[in-house]
Amino acid sequence: MTINKSTDPCSETISYEGPLGCPTAKLDIEKYAALIAPYVGFIMIAAGLIMTFAGAKFIEYLGAFLVGLAVTGFTFGVGFNLLPPHHTKLFELILLLAFGILLGAVAAHFAWAFIKNGWAVSIMAGFAAVVLVLMLCGVADVQNFYIKIVSIVVGLIVGAYIGKKLNKIIKTFGTAFIGAFLTVRGASFFLGGWP
Repeated sequence: MTINKSTDPCSETISYEGPLGCPTAKLDIEKYAALIAPYVGFIMIAAGLIMTFAGAKFIEYLGAFLVGLAVTGFTFGVGFNLLPPHHTKLFELILLLAFGILLGAVAAHFAWAFIKNGWAVSIMAGFAAVVLVLMLCGVADVQNFYIKIVSIVVGLIVGAYIGKKLNKIIKTFGTAFIGAFLTVRGASFFLGGWP
């Protein structure tokens, strides 16, 4: 480390040269994602095909699955961003994913009471609206995190409301729409090129 004095008595420059001198706060998620991609892709394709072609028959189970999937994804996303980038190991990501799955299972268990009381279609419609919002944000190239979050929340509320009002139509269309999204998203783990 060197301290460079300037002609101005109120300022100086500190410079550091070495392996930690440049910001390298980046975890190569692609390396780790490639290891679990086939398993995640297979699960998403299987769930997507069931939802697309027989979702209305299994709507209660699929509603619980979607709640669990959303909580798992949210937990993993938040936890991943909080991990120290220089020292994160694969086993820590596996533990984080396992913790997310555990929280997702607990959330699905508690959501089951609402689902059994007729809220399955509303949950499904809310998730269908979120999928639509995410697709529109991708097409519109929306990069602002806060705009995406607000759009997702608004889409979830509006979708759930519409699902409650148009129960039968949403039961068929919503399951097929979300199922197709999950199938294509799962296939992208094998094929690549997700938009």
